[in-house]
Amino acid sequence: MGVKPFRFGVSLHHNCGAEEWAKKCRRAEELGYDVILIPDHLHMPAPFPSIVAAAAATERVMFGTFVLNAAFWNPRLLEREVATTHRLTGGRLEVGVGTGYAKAEFDEAEIPFESPGRRVRQLDTVVQRLTASFADAAQWSDCTSAPRLMIGGSGDKVLGIAARHADIVGLSPVVRVDTPEKWRALPAETVEERAGYLRAQAGDRYDDIEVNLMIPAVVLADDRQAAAAFAQQTRTPYLTLEQVLDAPAGLIGTPEEIADQLVQRRERYGVSYITVHEEFMEPLAAAMAVLEGRAS
Repeated sequence: MGVKPFRFGVSLHHNCGAEEWAKKCRRAEELGYDVILIPDHLHMPAPFPSIVAAAAATERVMFGTFVLNAAFWNPRLLEREVATTHRLTGGRLEVGVGTGYAKAEFDEAEIPFESPGRRVRQLDTVVQRLTASFADAAQWSDCTSAPRLMIGGSGDKVLGIAARHADIVGLSPVVRVDTPEKWRALPAETVEERAGYLRAQAGDRYDDIEVNLMIPAVVLADDRQAAAAFAQQTRTPYLTLEQVLDAPAGLIGTPEEIADQLVQRRERYGVSYITVHEEFMEPLAAAMAVLEGRAS
């Protein structure tokens, strides 16, 4: 199979009123984003009503959950939420799901924070329910098709489930740590190994899977070396300067340089679906425009 075309998504996670929400969604569509994504964290917008409101304000952009915490959802009730939202958005929904990782949110929601193995089994249960629902053609007769399924995660067991069932697999370029910064950027070699593991697990299915990468930071800079050095000194002292320049967790440089980095990452990791947080919606759009210009 040939190289997959790029798709770009933006994760909207700041609470706001209806007018501001619609404005943000329209701006994402105007900038050329393919997907508007909503996370599943407490103190952030609720995924499904936010998606329905976004659909009313836009025309072509897709929507996704990025990603649902499987432990927060009863599988049968989730199936109802998905079916209703898919219909109300005119078939523009993609469903992302993962194991959940933030113990504090489990505690606040009074939901037991189970062992990693049990959370993976809950994810598998939810995935099995959703895939069975998506295979029921009669349920989606009023839409062009059932939603596509995304599974997010980087562990062996989660990637194994994703390799068997997912249409989209979300890789993470960061790892959660028990330190004040909470997250650490992974070196390129680690992400490359995870991408290779997914490919091996998927086998013949791999060509049908779209691989996503959430990029936490996009820095527009005329001097890429200087910007990377500043990031290394202030945010990622555990990486060398060369590792920062190569790290999948960041995009640094001019729009043209960032466009080059995106192409290189697609070649290296097989990632063609790129996502950023809303704070970086405008900077990434500048590189998106460069890629579009090269293709025209």
